[in-house]
Amino acid sequence: MAAIEQLSTLPDMASLKVKIIVPKTFLVRQWARDLRDNLSVPRTDIGTYSGTQKSSPDKKFMIYVINSARYSLAKHVLDNFSKSEPVFLIADECHHYGTEENSRIFDFFPFIKKNRFYSLGLSATPNCRHYEDVLVPYLGREIYRFSFNRALSANIISKFAIFHICLKFSSFEKGEYDELSNQISLAFSNLRKACPNLGARDSYSFFAKLHNIIESSRAPEAIENAQLLLMLSYQRKEIVHQASARVDCVLRLVPLIRSDAKIIIFGERIERADELYEKLCMVYPNEVGLFHSGLPKSMGEFALKRFEVGEIRILVSCKSLDEGLSVNEADVGIIVSSTMSNRQRVQRLGRILRKKGTDRLAYFYYLYIGDTTEESDILRDHLSGLDRHVSVIDLQYDDKLGQFYNNYYDKLTKPIVEQVMENGWVSAAVSELLRNFNKGLITCDWWMTEETCLEHIREAKDKATRNYYVAMLYLVRSNAPNPLRHKS
Repeated sequence: MAAIEQLSTLPDMASLKVKIIVPKTFLVRQWARDLRDNLSVPRTDIGTYSGTQKSSPDKKFMIYVINSARYSLAKHVLDNFSKSEPVFLIADECHHYGTEENSRIFDFFPFIKKNRFYSLGLSATPNCRHYEDVLVPYLGREIYRFSFNRALSANIISKFAIFHICLKFSSFEKGEYDELSNQISLAFSNLRKACPNLGARDSYSFFAKLHNIIESSRAPEAIENAQLLLMLSYQRKEIVHQASARVDCVLRLVPLIRSDAKIIIFGERIERADELYEKLCMVYPNEVGLFHSGLPKSMGEFALKRFEVGEIRILVSCKSLDEGLSVNEADVGIIVSSTMSNRQRVQRLGRILRKKGTDRLAYFYYLYIGDTTEESDILRDHLSGLDRHVSVIDLQYDDKLGQFYNNYYDKLTKPIVEQVMENGWVSAAVSELLRNFNKGLITCDWWMTEETCLEHIREAKDKATRNYYVAMLYLVRSNAPNPLRHKS
């Protein structure tokens, strides 16, 4: 927005045309809103080019969805050049535009006029496959990088806490997983005999090597074992993603989260998203929405809009929501399952960390199956130097009891419960204390200062809230000083 504003003030820029490319339809509405709110652009000056909604391209501001821009943008830019109109091209989520099909938006490039074309690429994760040979030549080199550390230090994004929640397979799922693991080990051993230079099985590039063997090897045995390894690995991955404990854990977790929190639930499989949506709707009618690529476009966008304006507070999604969405009030993310994609992880962080106008933490809950190939630390590569801002807590979930555990937390709560029972608390009061301890486990409220906790008690608007912070006060006093502020 600042670049548009400053460029517009330069000499001979009265006829400047701004072209914005986005990967998904919902970002059109977001950009249009920001142009109106931040630059006071009249609605009549903003055009869109997507699907059946195609405005006249001579508007000062045009927002294109990539699927429509592929075959039209270059022609529109050339038309602007023919009229001596300068063009500012903004490629939002630009890592999408390096593929052979999408890079057609740059077909005008050989005909650009010096001092009449300006470009800016935006991405949290710009380094894609065609970064050097497409994005850099067409959009320019990287000129600025804003890290998590700097954003947190500058108070641009919210401080946050990450909860790694370890789940267990059912006995049946465990048996299937172990059987497939044995078959994978045998297939890998056979492949190593045919391809001695294959390398480690847990290498990030391992699957790329398997695809390369299948496509280029002349040894039938190597091809057969590579294909078998891929198939078995996919089957094992599906068992991990589809583990029944994931849905059960979310259904137990959501009731413990503040009732005024706005929650985005991220998943990998549409079937799991549908199941979660249906079960959550039974508990929270008129509070839950669903957004994924398997829905009619209008239905998904309606749910998204309801979430944005606060009509619903829980949004269940799949990968289609990972990028670009600006939801200023979303402050809780539940990652039901995750791929190895570094881009996906960073993008999901971005959905939750936008500043809320308050000092309260944003929360991420990452669910993983223990003792499997699934990573237990989802943001390991992104937390370096963030100890002052980020709290990390490891929890276990027992699906048979429907309870969360942390050994350090249990050591804090046990003597308190024993003491109040010795003091003759009635069973209802003890139950209330235990209920609030369960809620406190999935927050960082037990790490606050005594002064802050007392302030919350004084300002509590109802008895339930006051009881909660009284329970936290017991923990705060037992926990001070806490040597595990940032890792427990």
